Amino acid sequence: YPNTLGGGAPSVIYEDRGGLSRFFYTAKAGRAEKDKGLENFYWRRTNDGWERVSEEEWAELDESIRGRGCIHPTVKPLELLRYLATLVLPPSRDEERRLLVPFSGSGSEMIAAMQAGWDKVEGVEMAETYTEMAEARIRATIGML
Repeated sequence: YPNTLGGGAPSVIYEDRGGLSRFFYTAKAGRAEKDKGLENFYWRRTNDGWERVSEEEWAELDESIRGRGCIHPTVKPLELLRYLATLVLPPSRDEERRLLVPFSGSGSEMIAAMQAGWDKVEGVEMAETYTEMAEARIRATIGML
């Protein structure tokens, strides 16, 4: 319905319902998705972050300072990242389609890009802890490295 607000330009009001999630919605990454390949990763919180420990040592720790599996704070869902990686995937040609993932964290963007069809995906991560997790998640999900 055309509408003029305060004598200015006409605006259009649509009668549809729902939020933006109706266009593309995905829940946050589930525990199984985040921990795939990290089933035997046990962590102790330190002043500088996290340190990997044995399962026996982990079992003796106070619950407030222990972690298990993926400890990255912002793991994104693979479904969403695959969708985004597909949006920017160039058409197949003679050259390799290469993607650089800066701040690769626990590897979700790299996994999704490989699943979306990128020929070569390289990640850069400063934290050795996250690099170790990303490599294990990629091996378990994609089966390569």
